[in-house]
Amino acid sequence: MKQRIFSFFAFVMLIMGLSLLLYPTVSNYFNTQKQRKAIFNYISSAETIPEADYSAILKQAKKFNKKLASSHYLLMNLPDKLREEYYSALNINGDGIIGYVDIPDADIMLPIYHGTSDAVLQEGAGHIEGSSFPIKGNSVHAVISGHRGQPSALLFTNLDKLEIGQTFIIYLLNEAYMYRIRGIETVVPEDVASLQIEQGKNYCTLVTCTPYGINSHRLLLHGELLGQMEMEQELVAQSGAQYIPVYKIVIIFEIPVVVLAVLISSRRTRKKR
Repeated sequence: MKQRIFSFFAFVMLIMGLSLLLYPTVSNYFNTQKQRKAIFNYISSAETIPEADYSAILKQAKKFNKKLASSHYLLMNLPDKLREEYYSALNINGDGIIGYVDIPDADIMLPIYHGTSDAVLQEGAGHIEGSSFPIKGNSVHAVISGHRGQPSALLFTNLDKLEIGQTFIIYLLNEAYMYRIRGIETVVPEDVASLQIEQGKNYCTLVTCTPYGINSHRLLLHGELLGQMEMEQELVAQSGAQYIPVYKIVIIFEIPVVVLAVLISSRRTRKKR
C-alpha cells in the first residue's frame, strides 16, 4: 500500500516538474497568439473606418503631435487636458491599441498600447505618454517601451540583437512607417535627454530594460523615419486567423507530458514485478 502511495506521489511530482519546465514555452506561445489576435482585430477595424472618420482620427493625432512639439512637455508629465486628448486619440477599438510594431530582424511583432502601465507591458508594447505618435510629420519623436526577460512572454527580449542600420516598421491605422536604427545607447532610467523632440526631425525610439535579468539601465534604439511604405498585412492577418484558444494549447503540450509519465511509471512497475 505504501509503495503504491509512493509511486502515485512520484508520478504527480513528475507531472508537476515537467509542466513547470514547459510553462515558459506554453505561456509564450499563448501570449504570442493573443498578441497576433489583437493585431488582427486592429487591422480589421482600421480597414472598415469610413474615409471621413479616418481623416478625422489621423488629424487628431497630428494635432496632438503639434501641441507636444510646441509645448516641450516632459515625458509622462502632461497636463490633464492634454492627457485626455492623448488617450482618446487613435483608440479606434476602445482597447487602447494605437497600432503595432514589426521588427523582423528580432522576430518581434507586438500591439502598441497607450501608456506604459504594468497591465499594458504584460500584453505588448507601450507608447510612452508625453511622446509623439509615430506618424509622418516634422518635430516628431515617438517612444515605444517593452519588457524583456519575462517568463511568460518574450516581448522585447530580442531587442539587443539589433544593430545600427537595421529597420523596424510601425503600423498605425492603414499607414506603415519604416525607421532605420541610427543609434544605440545604454542609459540610466532617469536620463531622457535623447528622447526629446528635435526640431524638424522624425524619430521613433524603442526602449527596454538592460542588462538582461538585472534591469538597472535602459537600452535605447533610436530610429529615424525613412518614409511610408505599402502595407504588408497578409501574414499578420493569417496569424490572427490561426489563433488557438488557451485550453487547446494546454492540451497540446500536456498530452506528451502525461504519455511520458505513464510510460516511465509502467516501466518501473514492470521492473519491480
